[in-house]
Amino acid sequence: MENDLQAEARLATVQYEALMAYAKRPDGLAEKLKRDRRAEMVPLAHGRAEQLLFRAANILSFGKYTHREEDRPQTEERLDVARRLSYHTRFLREVVMSTPQIDVMWNLSEVKRTVLTVYRRPRGRCGRKKCKCGGENIRAHPG
Repeated sequence: MENDLQAEARLATVQYEALMAYAKRPDGLAEKLKRDRRAEMVPLAHGRAEQLLFRAANILSFGKYTHREEDRPQTEERLDVARRLSYHTRFLREVVMSTPQIDVMWNLSEVKRTVLTVYRRPRGRCGRKKCKCGGENIRAHPG
């Protein structure tokens, strides 16, 4: 039993060192995060038809092609807004689906804060009646 613990500890140390080495490489973790962010921007920049074409290209190329948006200064800001809105939308959906007595099961101040966040979302991010954030359509509030 003790040998197993020592072997697992050595394995964990080796894996940690490999991870740290990968994080320090110029083409390592920072570059992977940048590529992943650019891929995450695709639903925010393209409609369903274009996304379908990108997916078909990915399948036809056996996974070699993945469409990613260009790295722009506003990318992180747009992703931040989309992620927050997606979180709040999922939270509200969970609240609505959970029980008809929201005030019993949920903290009403948190629900109210989330509703206001979705209602007051930054409208300038996309000039449409609906803003695609996190793959979900949120109707723009009137006004």
